[in-house]
Amino acid sequence: MMSIINLPNSRSFWNETIGNNIIQNTMSVNKFEEIRKNLHFNDNNKMLPAENPEHDRLHKIRPLITHLQEKCKSIPLEENLSIDEQICPTKSRSFLKMYMPLKPHKWGYKLFVLCGVSGFSYNFEVYTGLENNSEKRLPSEPNLGACANVVMRLSRCIPENINHKLYFDNYYTTLAVTVELAKKNIHCLGLLRKNRIPGLLLPNENEMKKKPRGFSAECLAGVDGIPITAVQWKDNKTVFLLSTFVGKEPISEVQRFDKKLKKRIPVECPKVVQVYNKHMGGVDLLDSIIGRYRIAMRSKKWYFKLFYHFLDMSLVNAWLLYRRAYENEATIPLAKFRQEIAVALCQSGMISTPTRGRKKKEETKKYKKRGN
Repeated sequence: MMSIINLPNSRSFWNETIGNNIIQNTMSVNKFEEIRKNLHFNDNNKMLPAENPEHDRLHKIRPLITHLQEKCKSIPLEENLSIDEQICPTKSRSFLKMYMPLKPHKWGYKLFVLCGVSGFSYNFEVYTGLENNSEKRLPSEPNLGACANVVMRLSRCIPENINHKLYFDNYYTTLAVTVELAKKNIHCLGLLRKNRIPGLLLPNENEMKKKPRGFSAECLAGVDGIPITAVQWKDNKTVFLLSTFVGKEPISEVQRFDKKLKKRIPVECPKVVQVYNKHMGGVDLLDSIIGRYRIAMRSKKWYFKLFYHFLDMSLVNAWLLYRRAYENEATIPLAKFRQEIAVALCQSGMISTPTRGRKKKEETKKYKKRGN
């Protein structure tokens, strides 16, 4: 409810003038603050010291993360999936807080999220700096490097041999992770940093400068019996893509603005670029939906911000499932959906309040014996 109605602080919701009646009738402000003060998600006495190699930096919120991961994985996956970073915005003092200048919210906790093209979150993990160790890898998983190991962990929930398609950017794309996913019949497509595959038979930078805008080149090779194609395309800058299921052909046209002619002109575009642009934005879509109605409450406990973020993510997932179930019918917007859930939760378990004062007992006549 507090994410829909914007007020200066949480105590303002109990204000006589600008407050909210539903919140006021649910509980008092003192009870609300007492609940926040004593709200915990794990037993602090069981937390291992930092010197212990099995120490969990997310111990305080680990049961909640595990429960949500199991619930998200229980939903059947879409055909097109994407992996990308996500920021839970905060400027609180925490060793887990990171600075990412290319994100809309530059400060916060970093998460790796596996999303569908609809924005539904199927799997996630919070970055703590301790993910790339042998204990978190399965015996059947090789060590592919820090970025590629993230892809392997998040893709464990993807069923094999069904030909799902997985997309990611140049931070994750390597030749090794592409081959490992293809062995499980999971197709993948990602942007590529050219220095990760030395000896790639594609034009160099000097040759690309002489080419017109829209020029593309393709290199096809087989690695462990798996056909892999690398495509180079010149747009505003040169981009490289690596794929196991789509290549350069067929080429179509896209509209680009020409500064010299001062108008939009048609430019040739390979098929692999169009497929990538169409299906890669699942995590960005999830971020935009969460950002519309984000729970914004201050707290001195660092993990409360993650708790609010997971609550927002769960509500978005529920709304997307609701839209999927009633696809052919008119559905309510996200604000109305959150409002109905908030009202139902506030009114659940409520009983009629008793009238004030004591009930009058039935008056009984008392007879006193009179003396003679």
